[in-house]
Amino acid sequence: MSKTTFQIEDVFSIVGRGTVVVGTLKGGTIRKGMKTNINGKEAEVLSIEQFNKTVDTLWEPGSKAGLLLSNVDKKDISGGEVYFE
Repeated sequence: MSKTTFQIEDVFSIVGRGTVVVGTLKGGTIRKGMKTNINGKEAEVLSIEQFNKTVDTLWEPGSKAGLLLSNVDKKDISGGEVYFE
């Protein structure tokens, strides 16, 4: 099984919601509820949004999306790749 990789292009902090990373899926599959480690903090995918629609799974390489993440602040994240378990 290949590792799931998401290339972060931008990060936003949305009041009342949390931290959103916007980027491109490079490989693998991201599902709502998946966990990742960002700079030593465990984060969970709370929501996935593509073209103003909420989806449960992101699976096609090259797909652009926004991921709402728990337990991380905007300052904790910089551009680059994130790997999901």
